Amino acid sequence: MHFRIKITHSCRLAILNNFIQIFVSLCVRAVAFSREIACRSRSVGARGTDYAFPTRTLGMRGLACAFRRWSIGTRTMGYIGTRTLVILFLLLASQSFAQIKIYERTSQPVQQNDSIVRSPFGDKGLYFETPTRRKMMLNGEWNVSFNNGGSYAKLIVPCSYDFSGSAFFDKSFSISADSAANCSFILVAEGINNSCEIKLNDVFITKHTGAGLPVIAALDDGIIRAENKISIVVNSELGNGTLPLANQVNFGRVAGGITQDIYILCVPKVYSLSSFITFTFAADNTVKLKIAASIKSTILDKYKISGTFKSFHAVTKIFKKQTGEEVFAGSKIDFNIENNNLLELNFDAALKNAEMWSPDAPNLYLCKTEIFSDEELADEFVTEFGIVSVQKKNEQFTLNGNKNFKIYGTNYFENSHKFGAALDYSEVLAELTNIKKLGFNTVRVPGYAAHPYILNAASRIGLMVMEDVPFNEVPGKLIRSAEYTELAYNYISQSVMRDRNYPCILAYGLGNEFDVTVPAAQDYIKNAKVIVDTLNKGNKKFTYYTTSNYKDDICFGLTELKGQNFYDNGIDKIVKYNEYYRATIKQSPALKNTSIFVASFGIAVNNDNRNGYSDAHSQEAQTKYFVDAYKILDPISSGLVIAAYADYPVGSPELYPMHWDKFIRTNGIFTVERVSKQAPEYLRRLIAAEETPKILEGSVKKETPQIFLITGLICIGILIIFLNQYKRFREYFFRCIFQPNAFFLQLREQMIVPVFINIMLTAMISIGMAIFFANIFYYYKEYTSFDVIVNNFLQNNTLKLYFIDLINEPWKFILAFTLINIFLNFLTCLVLYFISLYIKGRVYFKNIYIIAVWSSLPLLITLPLGTVLYKLTEYNISLFFYSLIVFLVAYILYIVRLIKAARTLFELRSFGSYVYGFAIFIILFVLIYFYFSFFTNAIDTLNMAFHNIN
Repeated sequence: MHFRIKITHSCRLAILNNFIQIFVSLCVRAVAFSREIACRSRSVGARGTDYAFPTRTLGMRGLACAFRRWSIGTRTMGYIGTRTLVILFLLLASQSFAQIKIYERTSQPVQQNDSIVRSPFGDKGLYFETPTRRKMMLNGEWNVSFNNGGSYAKLIVPCSYDFSGSAFFDKSFSISADSAANCSFILVAEGINNSCEIKLNDVFITKHTGAGLPVIAALDDGIIRAENKISIVVNSELGNGTLPLANQVNFGRVAGGITQDIYILCVPKVYSLSSFITFTFAADNTVKLKIAASIKSTILDKYKISGTFKSFHAVTKIFKKQTGEEVFAGSKIDFNIENNNLLELNFDAALKNAEMWSPDAPNLYLCKTEIFSDEELADEFVTEFGIVSVQKKNEQFTLNGNKNFKIYGTNYFENSHKFGAALDYSEVLAELTNIKKLGFNTVRVPGYAAHPYILNAASRIGLMVMEDVPFNEVPGKLIRSAEYTELAYNYISQSVMRDRNYPCILAYGLGNEFDVTVPAAQDYIKNAKVIVDTLNKGNKKFTYYTTSNYKDDICFGLTELKGQNFYDNGIDKIVKYNEYYRATIKQSPALKNTSIFVASFGIAVNNDNRNGYSDAHSQEAQTKYFVDAYKILDPISSGLVIAAYADYPVGSPELYPMHWDKFIRTNGIFTVERVSKQAPEYLRRLIAAEETPKILEGSVKKETPQIFLITGLICIGILIIFLNQYKRFREYFFRCIFQPNAFFLQLREQMIVPVFINIMLTAMISIGMAIFFANIFYYYKEYTSFDVIVNNFLQNNTLKLYFIDLINEPWKFILAFTLINIFLNFLTCLVLYFISLYIKGRVYFKNIYIIAVWSSLPLLITLPLGTVLYKLTEYNISLFFYSLIVFLVAYILYIVRLIKAARTLFELRSFGSYVYGFAIFIILFVLIYFYFSFFTNAIDTLNMAFHNIN
């Protein structure tokens, strides 16, 4: 479904762009006018005229001349401005209505209003229905506005969408007068992205931030009436300080919306709010349980007799889920509770010969906490749990004390082709069942806390789950921010409290691809681990973090597990890691405390490409990668988790897209439509230690763009011809290189370089730089670290899409960058011309243009360098790094020569000109640095990406 909104971020960018054009036009005309006045003021001022009164200084004739020029310029500017305003209006008309992609979960029947029919969601999600409590589902049709309430449309909830901003949801529902009078109510929204504010009948209920975590609010009596209206404002906008961050690359798209079930849980006036079950193992094969139950009350008038409360007591009973057999019944615990109170009750239980939970035998129990008023059942609360023990010694896992266990898993991104992030239970169950059939024993939900449906299904079919806090790709600046890490701590607390009864939880991830090289990261990991260990006391769960950095990781050893990521295509990085592991990491003392597992490995491929593994982007190449990587990594790790079960959408477009939709990453073993690729059967055989069939090699040659070589050779040929045919050009060329002072001095006194030579040289230098950077971008477009950098410098997806189009079509990039460089050269001339207005002596624009062009002559080195760079790097990739050093040196020489040329042309004192000249450049670069450092995370992300290159 699609919806229309008003002004988007891309539109705001277009508006800003056009205002900048208007501003530049005004500036150009202002410079022309001030230049006219300055020239005439200097000529008259030499005769001693007062500068304070321009009309007297210029005289009427001079003023008329200057004003006439200004008038012409104003009319021209007016034309430009009018045209820009027209364009602005058209942009507003065309861009202010953007389409939102919306997914609605319409696959299951929806219970409407106060029905007594058992809900289809009764045994799914966070709370179960019992004889004393039921879910009044609010799933279904809602009114939704994406333009601040300007207009509404009907949407089915749960839903997910790619809109960034605030959406207004509201729904009316009714409830019987009997239920309103005799029940208490808990509002449960199992997942809302990213933050929300909820009102019920115009009463503020809660404000919540938690990126998909549940909103659970016990409602005061009197809020729910016979006719009700619930209103929710959902803010899905991410930024440079939100959790998760807006510009993450290696994780799935963060969808907005009410993505999970939402309902009113109708409970008695005294009820169990939550229950936490811990267990210990006794010597006589008995499992001792401790059940901590929270009991809450509202107005208890119905339980009063002659003004006093009835007696209350609670008991616990435990049943086998599969058979319904009662295996334990505890003694009753009496308690007293007043109106609107909350208390904790602790129960003890013991199970003889308990059936343990494991992937091979996912045995589950139901713990029923029953509250009685006298002998009348008031409430029954059911908790599903399992008994499992996973121990770790060095790199070896032991399951339930007698079975060795190794992680073989897949990353499972919460995305459905039909329903987006609004997952359907039947679909989740079918996919997790298929994952288990392939031989995997673990699913990891990367960069996010798992959907309750995933935890429900995994516990019931026997799959371990690893889930994360969305502390993804966090640079050092934010890790040092107490405010930001507090968001992560709160998220960890909420997710652990929600999921600590699920037997399938193997470990909690504390962060992914954050900067593991800064000391603040150590403090964060230590504090986060304390939270997990404290809240899980009695039910030991492991902690881990994931990173692609294995050389400079100072957090290694602080958690029980560490996940090693391999994102880039090709087996080379895995081979290098294997060498480094055996030479260095294997001897590390930290390895005794922390086991290393592979948290992600796999490559993105073109799903339609079946050219054999010689083609790096074919399905066969993906299969060959898995086979080779498995053989290398399996002996040196405590587990392997492949990159993705299925292709999935990402928040920003892929630098090197393999799918027609540039927002789809294709490193899964199934397509986004869940069509199997070649790899699943090979992975099943590898895990089962079976022989794998031969993979077809094919005969595809490596892609090598010839445009770099052709364009470069043509430009070099033209340059050589000019040097041979035109003596004056040859003279200027070598004099500017070897005698720059004499060249610029001669330029000031007499030399006028022909216009066509200047234009030709400008073109050669610009094309050279374009070829040089096209080489670099074309080579690194498949590297994840480069994508992370680009994503943080180009934070608008529209700009990134243009950039992607350019770097994947080198001829477009060369053309565009050449024009941009010519424009920047012209802009430099304008700046120098503006400065010249306040310098004694007349300086012509053409002279300034000449010095701007010829000062950049050192940058001509990029022409031969860019011509052969791509070919040379096939033999030595480090040449890219050395070429960047050469460019940096050439650029510094350009700045020095430009200042020297301006000093000579403007007849300035040497020391002052260098001070002011370098000051201008320093201020310019400091402003750029300041913007990308303080208003975005780009600079810190750049440092982090370089560390992760290893």
